[in-house]
Amino acid sequence: VTSFIGILITYFQLNSENYKWFWISLIRGGSCGAFVWIYSVYYYANNNYHIHHNILAGSIYFTFTSIIAFGIALILSSIGHFSSRWFIIRIYDAIKAH
Repeated sequence: VTSFIGILITYFQLNSENYKWFWISLIRGGSCGAFVWIYSVYYYANNNYHIHHNILAGSIYFTFTSIIAFGIALILSSIGHFSSRWFIIRIYDAIKAH
């Protein structure tokens, strides 16, 4: 899904003659990791009543969820970037061939 969305948005971006796709393709994929982290803060605030009174448990919770969210952001950023890069190479090869 990340690959498809990355290619689709890159295509729309190139159609609008915006050729600065490189960093934006990383941000598109990594935004899912930011969503995971924001949802973990929401979950902590609303559902974990037994952890609220323990500072150590809360800090461990936020440390591990931050590491997991950062890992998800790195993985999905690289998938989005490499799929957009593959699409750019394919589309420019097709243009160059004609």
